[in-house]
Amino acid sequence: MAFTNAPILTSATPSVEVVNADGANSHVVVAGSSKPSWSPDGERIAYVADNGVHVINADGSADRFVALTDDALIGNAHWTTVSSSPDSRQLAYIRGNNVFAVNADGSNLRKLGNFDASPPLRIAAAPSWAPDGSAIAFIVVGPATAPQAQEIWDVHLDGTALKRLASLRLRRQRRRLDAR
Repeated sequence: MAFTNAPILTSATPSVEVVNADGANSHVVVAGSSKPSWSPDGERIAYVADNGVHVINADGSADRFVALTDDALIGNAHWTTVSSSPDSRQLAYIRGNNVFAVNADGSNLRKLGNFDASPPLRIAAAPSWAPDGSAIAFIVVGPATAPQAQEIWDVHLDGTALKRLASLRLRRQRRRLDAR
């Protein structure tokens, strides 16, 4: 298993660590990083660092930069998560409020559609591949200051067919006071 080890409410630097399913052999793969995603073939781990998406071999060797995650206007690298395609050849991640795909070696970077979150401060996050690798689903949340419906969106890998699949509206529960 791969996970982020990050002490809460401290200035400590997070790290990507791996551990066997039985809890044995826990060790740091790369420091100063977070949000790991195993490739389905088990060979590599994609992760997010301050300067963008990286891929590293499962044994900690051959760490390589793949793509920027920071958007000059939004600066949301800390919100970015990365997801490996079912065939382990591509990665999906969020940059700004748009979904990007890139080959695992850093080539063929492309923006999948022109999704602009509205109202401002909404964040696209959590890309997830379709089992056949033809589409990527993601969520849109926020802003915390004026809660909006959370939405699930989908876009084809060629950048077509961007569509909202679901909108999960917030419900206010009203309590009735029983004056007995």
